[in-house]
Amino acid sequence: MLVQHTAGSLSCKRDVQTHPRILLLNGRGGYLSIPDGDASRYDGFFIFDDSRLEMYKVAEPIAVEGVKGVYGIGGGMEGREVRTHPQCAERVLTLNGEGASFTESFCMPQGYNAIAYQLSKPAEVVIRLDPRHSYDARHFGRFFDAESSDGRVIVTYTKKTHASEDSSDGLEEFRLYIAIRFDGGCKLLKRWAEQHYKYDEKRGSQPASRYVFEVCRLKTRGLVISAGFDKGLVEAEAERLFSNYENSNYEELSMQGIALPQTAQADYINSRIKQHPELIPDGLSPEEIAIAYSCACNSLTGMLVRGSRHGLLAGLPWFFQFWSRDELISAMALASLDMDAAVALLIKNLNASGIDSRIPNRVPSTETRCADSVGWLFLRLSQLTEKLRLSDSQMGLLEKGIANLMSNHERGGLVHSELQETWMDT
Repeated sequence: MLVQHTAGSLSCKRDVQTHPRILLLNGRGGYLSIPDGDASRYDGFFIFDDSRLEMYKVAEPIAVEGVKGVYGIGGGMEGREVRTHPQCAERVLTLNGEGASFTESFCMPQGYNAIAYQLSKPAEVVIRLDPRHSYDARHFGRFFDAESSDGRVIVTYTKKTHASEDSSDGLEEFRLYIAIRFDGGCKLLKRWAEQHYKYDEKRGSQPASRYVFEVCRLKTRGLVISAGFDKGLVEAEAERLFSNYENSNYEELSMQGIALPQTAQADYINSRIKQHPELIPDGLSPEEIAIAYSCACNSLTGMLVRGSRHGLLAGLPWFFQFWSRDELISAMALASLDMDAAVALLIKNLNASGIDSRIPNRVPSTETRCADSVGWLFLRLSQLTEKLRLSDSQMGLLEKGIANLMSNHERGGLVHSELQETWMDT
């Protein structure tokens, strides 16, 4: 497969022998994962609720009917070429038996719990829904209500407890709203279909299959899916994004700020490489190094959650929590891209230090505290002290923290840690 990365004026491409996944981030903790080949239950469209600090799946990857390896029959659709931008991606697909190719484009608009999807020519696509907490494998208590009119499908999903899987029965856990805005025709399906996850099966990760809800089949060239817990907001976001999307082509989307590529980092590293050619490893061009750097910058800033509970996610798709160690290790790199965000992470972790100067291992918290996070915190505070402008109370907290560390954890001149409190023994 040919893979091409683009950032601003820079571009590089290479043939790869593996099946690359497309992973796009929305700047709110949500993501879109598109497999090429074997699928996983962690693929699809996910949103992050920063008030609950939980990740929710919304939908499976969009399935184009008639494509080799159609998603939903056991694997992902197989593409011939992938072209990526920081918040957008394109994939060239081949229809079964025809040899004809067409292009599908994905965008994850920054700041929205939504995805935008476009095809180079009309095709039939099936929308499969599986709203759930990312780790939740329960099968029962899932209720859908779907209505369609005037290029819109509005879905209300309600999750309730079930006596066969829970200690209670019929209690509502959450309600999620999904708005699908599209051009073309629509047929409501409203049926269950078994979804197989060959990637998970090969990893030995269960469940490797699950029933998902096929809500509709669309004949379309483009659509937007928005999701969330406020019905009015979900519908409004779908309308706004589709209006922009419908009147634009793929390239113009990024120029409107819906999916703006970050070019400054690539231009910066490109200039640095020209000044220091000895930094270039054998076999790699300056453009490839610059693209890799730009991708790394985009990934780091994309893991930031800017909301009522800000933080830096540890890793997607599995580690959608704020781990203090990961945040503090990453703080210096983040400071070179977004100083305000880096400072906010330091202040947050400083305020979270307990009476024994231990910082919680992660948020949402566990019983285990983290022994080495406080060391990373003090290191980063010293490196960024001129940017922090700590208050008197925060300075007092630091001084008290040092005293508490020594009184609670000092043994023979060294800071002592309990089991499971450092990365090396977890």
